[in-house]
Amino acid sequence: MHRGRPDSATRRRRGRALRRPTGREHTALRWLARAGLAARGVMYVIVGWIAVQVAFGRSRQQADRTGALHSIGSTPVGGVLLWLLVVGFIGMAL
Repeated sequence: MHRGRPDSATRRRRGRALRRPTGREHTALRWLARAGLAARGVMYVIVGWIAVQVAFGRSRQQADRTGALHSIGSTPVGGVLLWLLVVGFIGMAL
């Protein structure tokens, strides 16, 4: 077995196996990841807001994700906001 420099065919195979995403793919994944982090942040803010309301006796909702989702869903634009959160969480998972 030859231990010198790999031949050109080997270098081409390695190049294909380690293909880096193109600029367009890279930008889209970055955007989706950022949207996911933003969705996660929004959830934390809503859970915190519910916890503050519960602490001052203004609400009896659960101060967790379920309560936050119910709180979002009860607003007039809740359906749209919930779908935006879903897209964000999918982006974070990718």
